[in-house]
Amino acid sequence: MKTSLSIKRVVHPTTDSVTLYFDTPENGFTYYPGQHLAVTAIVGQKPITRTYSLSTSPVMDSELAITVKRIPDGVLSNYLVDYAKPEMPLTIEGPLGQFYTVPDPVNQRHLVLFAGGSGITPLYSMIRSILYAETNSVISLIYANRSWESVVFREELNKLQIAHPDRFSVYHALDQYSDLSDTELKRVYFKGSLSRLLVKKFIARLQTLIPLPTEFYMCGPFGFMQLIEQALESLNIPANQRFKEQFFVPAQEMNPQRDYSNLPTQTVQVLHNGLTQSFTVPSGQSILDAALAADLKLPYLCREAQCGSCRAQLLRGKVDMERNHSLTVDEIGAGQVLLCRGFPLTPDVIVQPLQNQL
Repeated sequence: MKTSLSIKRVVHPTTDSVTLYFDTPENGFTYYPGQHLAVTAIVGQKPITRTYSLSTSPVMDSELAITVKRIPDGVLSNYLVDYAKPEMPLTIEGPLGQFYTVPDPVNQRHLVLFAGGSGITPLYSMIRSILYAETNSVISLIYANRSWESVVFREELNKLQIAHPDRFSVYHALDQYSDLSDTELKRVYFKGSLSRLLVKKFIARLQTLIPLPTEFYMCGPFGFMQLIEQALESLNIPANQRFKEQFFVPAQEMNPQRDYSNLPTQTVQVLHNGLTQSFTVPSGQSILDAALAADLKLPYLCREAQCGSCRAQLLRGKVDMERNHSLTVDEIGAGQVLLCRGFPLTPDVIVQPLQNQL
């Protein structure tokens, strides 16, 4: 669903973040905890679109809200943190994303959540929803930040922990903690940067203390996600118990040293909306860019291999992805590719987008 909404109210959880509240659209809005919206605003007379997670709970809240944290050189995040105000119109699209959980009162499970910085946003929606709807489930949150002042939803999480002492535990990890008071320091479990060994030991301890079926959800920056994934893999946690969504990716990862300019020009076929269309992909151009240049209307949003909106099923041929920050190992094994960063290696490529035209 794509619609225009005006901001209802603005709250700054920290000095470098903002939560924007909207009234639910008149025709309703259904989403799962963990999903996100594509948000478009006019910045410098140019439409800028980015994806932001919903921080509200679909089972508890009548409003919709996104929480945005400032990132270095982030055009839209900086604009919203600095200038968002009530009645400002934004275009939203969604709900989007495969990173979510479905609350069910019959569930009895242990959710182990790993949040790095602004990665708390989708997990906060999950936490509130599960605590409300699944009274037999338990949640453990490991939440890493640079400093105490940068912890988004810090006091809200503390209140939830006090209200649900047997079902919800927060384990803060801080890089900077020397200036904290004794009271604040008691709330910090990991003092200093997390390590793979530290995470492994902690997970093993949690599994011993809480012998329930366990699911692992992680969201945060690139390096944080790498660390958590490596720890889970070394513990042989099955892939179907691990769920992730990556936020900000560092520049060196966003621009890998791969040269596609020497690839030959290829012809690609796309099966979409009941039609089969062929177009030429010039050397060094992604499948999505070539399709858009040929006036094909394919689904996409971020064009940075993060949101997954351009995912497609590879029906024939070979495609190499320059980068991938949204598909799981299982999805890649099943033949899914991201068209925004996908380059055809053979002349027989046929793909079928897995989302409807946005």
